[in-house]
Amino acid sequence: MIIKIPYGKRALDFDYEENKFEVIKAQHSNEITDINDKIRSSIHAPIKSCPLTTFVNKNDRILFIVSDATRYTASEKIIPILVKELQEAGINRNHIEMMFSFGIHRPPTLSEIKEILTEEVTKQFKIHMHDAFDENNFRYLGDTERGTPIHVNKKIFEFDKLIIVSSVGYHYFAGFSGGRKSLIPGLASFATIKANHKLVLNHNSSGKNPNACIARLKDNPVHLDLMEAIDRISIPLFCINTILFEKKLIDIISGDISESFVAACQKYASHASVPLKETRELVIASCGGYPRDINVIQSHKSLENASFFCKPGGVIIFLAHCRDGWGNKEFARWLKYSDMQAYKTNLVHHYQVNGQTAYSWKLKSWEFKIIMISSIPPSFENKLHVQCARTIADAYNLAVNLLGSSCTGYIIPHAWEIIPSFKLNHIHSIMTT
Repeated sequence: MIIKIPYGKRALDFDYEENKFEVIKAQHSNEITDINDKIRSSIHAPIKSCPLTTFVNKNDRILFIVSDATRYTASEKIIPILVKELQEAGINRNHIEMMFSFGIHRPPTLSEIKEILTEEVTKQFKIHMHDAFDENNFRYLGDTERGTPIHVNKKIFEFDKLIIVSSVGYHYFAGFSGGRKSLIPGLASFATIKANHKLVLNHNSSGKNPNACIARLKDNPVHLDLMEAIDRISIPLFCINTILFEKKLIDIISGDISESFVAACQKYASHASVPLKETRELVIASCGGYPRDINVIQSHKSLENASFFCKPGGVIIFLAHCRDGWGNKEFARWLKYSDMQAYKTNLVHHYQVNGQTAYSWKLKSWEFKIIMISSIPPSFENKLHVQCARTIADAYNLAVNLLGSSCTGYIIPHAWEIIPSFKLNHIHSIMTT
């Protein structure tokens, strides 16, 4: 049986024996067929908010906050419709602008901007880029209860209303991506991002806070800190949350930044948690292609999810193109540690955002044998503690040599999207903020 597995902007074929593998996918509903109708019904019946066309006033200056190239949100389908709605509601075109939210990621290229916004929107509207490292960019809004200094891009305070367009998905320590993360860390300073992300650690024990985990919002210190910080922003917000599987738009949930986001997380989790009878000794997993495998740091989120399906000591064949390399040079620097206790101690005392991602990668590379299909150079292999193979068939042969010919496994073409349902065993408390 031949299956096409996403890799970068293409797919790789793998011929597998059906009696040895089970293909794992999200239990999603059908793709939206009439996007115009769905968007309009969502923005005209939002959660805990007035409809978008009454949320704005005729003389308002409107800022769209848009995700970067590492997040696919279907914005190219949504924003042109939203712009038309606003103009029909009497908003002057010159009063509408766009800002890319990307935290400490690199800014999008012109080509990526056109893909994200469409060429027409790119030409028609003024576009702003964020810079987390320019201290002159920010307005200080005080500190959160957890000690995070709230520095937000001061450009947003030139506008009367903010409209966020983002996609919801799992996040390995913030619980879920999307929504509030478009503002913080998306439009925050490096100092704010660093302080917020450091809440993933229990500083007294040098260990990870168990509540800062995938699919959890309740008692999650990172999430709660984000929501407290966003409450300090006095500008009215309208949030549009997209739910996508395999880049197919499944649902759009709009409204209040807290209530609509939680509703979107609930909807996402109901489709993206897979019943699992057992973990298996072999997992073949892909991030789902571009942009989820744009670099090593972004691909880690898919490796995290794939690891939940694999037995300790098993093999993960991991497809991640990583055309942009590491994603941040600090990530590579943190991979030098061999003593994990020394690593944890140093991370607490000299915390770096990408240091914790590197720590998480190292834990998995020690627990599992990772064989990568990737464009990463040979110099990356030793640092990542992985072995690279040219094809999936080559990687499978390596796995069989380690596990034996009778090994069974899972194939997960879109590992970024799903986790086993046992990770949601506290589903009734997970969503409460």
